[in-house]
Formats: sequence, C-alpha cells, structure tokens
Amino acid sequence: MDDVTYGASLRRLDEMGYETSRFRRVPQFPSQLDQETAPKPAQTTGPLLRGQ
Repeated sequence: MDDVTYGASLRRLDEMGYETSRFRRVPQFPSQLDQETAPKPAQTTGPLLRGQ
C-alpha cells in the first residue's frame, strides 16, 4: 500500500473512532522483512475503538 493510500485509510479509520495512533504498519510479505528495520511487536492493552 502506498503512503497516500495508507494515510487516507488512517484518516478514515480515525473518523470512525479508531485509535489510529496505536496502528502499526508492518511487512506483509517475506521479501519486505528486514531484520534491522522490522517493527517490534507492540505491547498494547485496551480497545482499539475510542470510548469502549
């Protein structure tokens, strides 16, 4: 997904009430993995929807 589409998706999800600050962009295919730049699994708790 290109950056423009990703940004538009985040804005739409934010408008729907999701906590988009907790979303993480992650590789979808093995060829996209890079040991040094791959994000670490997020340690999150609580709902992704605001107000729940």
